[in-house]
Amino acid sequence: MQLQMKVVNLKELGDTLSRITQGIVDPQSGIVDALDKGAAAEIVPRAQAYIYEKFDTSGDFPAGVKTRKVNQFRVDVIVERIYAAVQEYGGSFPVTDKQRGFFWAKHMETGDDMWKALALSTTYTIPPRPYLRPAIDEKQQAAIKAAAWELRHTIAKAVR
Repeated sequence: MQLQMKVVNLKELGDTLSRITQGIVDPQSGIVDALDKGAAAEIVPRAQAYIYEKFDTSGDFPAGVKTRKVNQFRVDVIVERIYAAVQEYGGSFPVTDKQRGFFWAKHMETGDDMWKALALSTTYTIPPRPYLRPAIDEKQQAAIKAAAWELRHTIAKAVR
């Protein structure tokens, strides 16, 4: 028994493959859009939830978590807040004169010795409270699945 294959309408097949390739690699759509939708649907909401849990905030911190298209094959999850990295990684900082004045004022207002200790210290430490890395670790596979689903639709459109 012999297996024989015959390709009918090779030009149509070539045109379809070309449309698929263009739809996937196009910097304005394709892979980057699929990755963006996957990250926005899975990672961003989880990072925002971690921020609400860890910081008990009603401020604008969670709204700073966004996606950014880097090129046609890469999307980053970013946090557009000046204090975002300090909250994620922690750090030690010198006490400025302005801060020292604030700490003394809070001590006078509340009588709390914590404010006095801060006013008398030369540095203060903010402990790391990761919110972005755990969200990425937890939701990365779900984001990839969502991106694959989007790519499937891009390919299906190109085939039609």
